[in-house]
Parts: sequence; structure tokens; C-alpha cells
Amino acid sequence: MVIDLANNIDSKNFEVYLISLYSKKNNVYEDLIDEDRVRLIYLNKKSGIDVKTFIKLFNELKKIKPSVIHTHLNAAIYSIPWKVFNANVGWIHTIHNEASKEMPRLYLGVMKLMYKRGIATPIAISNLIKNSIKDYYGISDKIIPLIYNCIDTKYFKPNHDNDEMFKNNVTKLCCVARFSYQKNHSLLLEAFSIALKQVSDLELTLVGDGELRTEIEEKIVALSIGDKVKLVGNTNNVVKYLQQSDLFILSSRYEGLPLSVLEAMATGLGIIAPEVGGIPDVVSSGEEGILVKPNDLQSLSSAIVTLATNHQLLSRMKENAYRKSKDFDVKIMSKLYEEEYHTCVKLKN
Repeated sequence: MVIDLANNIDSKNFEVYLISLYSKKNNVYEDLIDEDRVRLIYLNKKSGIDVKTFIKLFNELKKIKPSVIHTHLNAAIYSIPWKVFNANVGWIHTIHNEASKEMPRLYLGVMKLMYKRGIATPIAISNLIKNSIKDYYGISDKIIPLIYNCIDTKYFKPNHDNDEMFKNNVTKLCCVARFSYQKNHSLLLEAFSIALKQVSDLELTLVGDGELRTEIEEKIVALSIGDKVKLVGNTNNVVKYLQQSDLFILSSRYEGLPLSVLEAMATGLGIIAPEVGGIPDVVSSGEEGILVKPNDLQSLSSAIVTLATNHQLLSRMKENAYRKSKDFDVKIMSKLYEEEYHTCVKLKN
């Protein structure tokens, strides 16, 4: 989302610097960033709280002299020392998850102070996230702008040249998510295993990696579904696996507004996902896909069976999802953030 935003901001009115706290090593940013528009800076942060990163970021911002800083996730905390000495500079922070789950509790306490005093403006990415910000931080929803995460719909699109849906009568499912507690792959694998007992012609591709990879691999073996599940790992070519699939599935315990759902919709896939976070804002159950209760094994497996056995319904949902994705193009998001940047500058001057 950050890279898409940086690449699409109006270069005639904005000079953009993208600062990653982390290392250049094993990063895909340089392959994706438009170097004619954006200057990319790495700070080589160590794991945990890294005091040197506070200093590095302070010095970089001192050189750049920004009119507005825009932070995401834990990077917000590292921006505070510089902001203390530059009160006239605007600061917006996009909250990508339920407010209480976005950062460690200590960080959340600091950010509450920033919002209460008007030092930073929180941006919500869905209605649920907006309500969680209002309730958790105790601030008015009038000062919480809502800007949906969006995607590049010119890049994520169906591959009509290779449109072989239900090839050999096999329904291909795809999940793009890091292997973490939040994404709840264990539930997905159990639901898939149950569905296989009713519909044998299913395949599941898991795109991503993470700290729970070993646990997931062991789960696949325990359920005896290794011949039906493919683990891809991390990849720079997610669209390839989406284009080879019929159906996108997610089993998260909680979410903000996952880009993976929007990417799948833009690629023309029907959606099975939990009714959490901003997902109901973009997927209407029965229209673009099927929404299920979070952590509900039976409803998740039933949704798989329903769409795997009703190709006419899934085909309609695929078409609806593709059309709906056009409402979430990155150009729309970029314009809204540009307006917020201008507002920040006006308020501080």
C-alpha cells in the first residue's frame, strides 16, 4: 500500500521520500518503487527497540525538512523525537488494524497522547477501524478521516489469455497471507480437509511465509492433505498465483482491510473470508463472495463446498468482485491522501 501510494502521488505537487526502518537486504522495495518519483532510504534497524534508529531517523528528517510525515505501524514511535522539535510539521498515521491490536501496549499509550493533543492525525482504513480508533483512544470520529486501502488495478487483473477456470473440474483455492496467529491458517487447513471429504477435486495454494511455517507444515501432514496443498513461500509475483486460481480464501481472526482480498477481487476471484475488520466494506456476502463468522470451522468448510459445487454461482461472484475492485483503485486513494497532506500543511501554518 505504501509503495503504491508513493508511486502515485502527484510528483508536480509533492516530493516524496520513502524511509524504511529496516535493511536493504532481502527487500523488494527497489524493484517496485518508481525511482523517478521517490527517493528510498533504509535505516538498517535491529530487532526490538533500537535507539540508534531514533537517531538515524531524526537526522534523515532533519536533512529532508518535510512539510508532512506519514507513518505506518511501529514506525510512528521512532518519529516522535523529531516531531517534538518540529511542531509546525503535519503528521498523519494510517492505522491498518483494530486500534488495540496495531502496536504493543506501551506504544499505544504514547500514540493516544499524540492524538489527544492533536499532534498526529489517525487515518482509518475501514469503518470498523474508525470505530475502534474512536472507542480505544477516546477521540471524536470527526477528526478521524476514512481512506480505504487500495490497489493498482492495472497490475492486478484477470489473465484472460489463460482463463481456464475449473480446469479438469478442479477448483483451485488460493490464500495470500503471512504465517501468523492472526491469519489462522490452522483453521483454514482443517476446513479445507473437511471440504475435501465432500468435494475431492480441490487444490489449495498458500502464498506467504512466517513464524508458524513449521506448525503449518506439520498440520498438513497430520491431516494427510499434502497432495492437495502447495506452499509457495514469499514471492514478488503474487498476481501469477491469483490468476491461476478460481477462489480466494482467508481465515483471519481479525483484520484491518487486507490488500490481498482487493488484489484477488481485481484478479477476478470469488472470495471466502471472515466477517472482520474492513472486509464487509468491500465484500457483500452473496455478491462478491461468502463472508463467514471468524474462527467458525463449519461455516468456512461449508462455504468452500458451496462454491466448489456451484460453478454458476462462483462465476457470478467472480464477475461481481472484478467490477467492485474498480472502486478501490490506487488513484482514488492517492488523491484522498494528497488532500490530507494539504490539510495538514494548512492547519500547521
